[in-house]
Amino acid sequence: MEQGINDLIEISQYYGKQKDFVIAGGGNTSYKTEKHLWIKASGFSLATIDEAGFAKLDRSLLAEVNTKTYSENVLQREDEIKNDLLKSRVEPEKGQRPSVETSLHNLIDFAFVVHTHSTKVNGLMCSNQAAEKTAELFGDQVLYIAYDDPGYILFKVVEKAVLKYRAEKGKEPAVIFLQNHGVFVGANTITEVKAIYDELIAKLDAVYGEEPENEKLPVDKVADKIVPAIRMMVSGEGLKTVRLVNHTLLDNYLQSDNFPAVSAPFTPDGIVYANSSFIYMEYNDNEEEFLQAVSKEIEDYQQQKGKLPKVIFANGLGVLVIADHAEGAEILVDVVTDHCRIAQFAESFGGQHPMTQKQVEFIESWEVEQYRSKISLGA
Repeated sequence: MEQGINDLIEISQYYGKQKDFVIAGGGNTSYKTEKHLWIKASGFSLATIDEAGFAKLDRSLLAEVNTKTYSENVLQREDEIKNDLLKSRVEPEKGQRPSVETSLHNLIDFAFVVHTHSTKVNGLMCSNQAAEKTAELFGDQVLYIAYDDPGYILFKVVEKAVLKYRAEKGKEPAVIFLQNHGVFVGANTITEVKAIYDELIAKLDAVYGEEPENEKLPVDKVADKIVPAIRMMVSGEGLKTVRLVNHTLLDNYLQSDNFPAVSAPFTPDGIVYANSSFIYMEYNDNEEEFLQAVSKEIEDYQQQKGKLPKVIFANGLGVLVIADHAEGAEILVDVVTDHCRIAQFAESFGGQHPMTQKQVEFIESWEVEQYRSKISLGA
């Protein structure tokens, strides 16, 4: 195994094991030479990835995506691009599916590219002052890209910005911030990648100050009856895992006045893992009444969305997560906690800026994210 691949595995696991940067299968990393690009394949976790988790691609074939004419129909176009990415695989027999962000990795002219959905970065990227505060904190040494639909459209927007940056500054942008998404960091060594990330987080920490300690809160004993009852409600097509959790951060957003701040998704990954909306309810010490209301809310959700809810904010109890198994439930707890931390950090930059309904609808209808959603929690 060449040193570049060893370094790619090292830097991938380094950030993949830190929930401040990556949760479950989120984020992606790459390493490139003149001829080939190795990039994380969909369905692999950066925390545990090894050489088998990276798809090896032919860069000459990837370059054709830049100039090829695709369908004007959005979903058809993305399907055509997906197929072209699959055709670029050097080892198609492995059945790997390259990351949807492959073209962005190929564009950025550094050997290593590490893309994460850093919680602290997204506190800025998912805020009302994302553009102006990025310029204030980081100047013109970084690129800021306003939100656009992931896939080909976003790639072309970033490509245009990168080409302009190269022409004006005579160098490659090492940091590309994406609104309501995350950050790309590029460098020619993994030591440089770490140094850049450290600098970004240090500047953000100087604004955020010390993060309030998040303390676990006791769960009402009535949970022993409510959790099994809800598990029965949602297990019609296979046994589900239902877990009730609470801590001081969640408890803040369980309050009816504060819930609107976290009621809409901040990033595409949030939709992939936890759906595009949560159920919100009040528990008023009446178990039977609460369960009847939950049953009605779940039924309405299924009729509207065509699927089960994954997250229920129950003021007076805690947050209920619904998954196919215990591991999936644990991931959902991490995702919801991350979502609330982003909301909390965004207060330092003028408040929260969630995705629009139109942006949400694109993610929900996009085959790529449907595929990611299917495999995200081990389904």
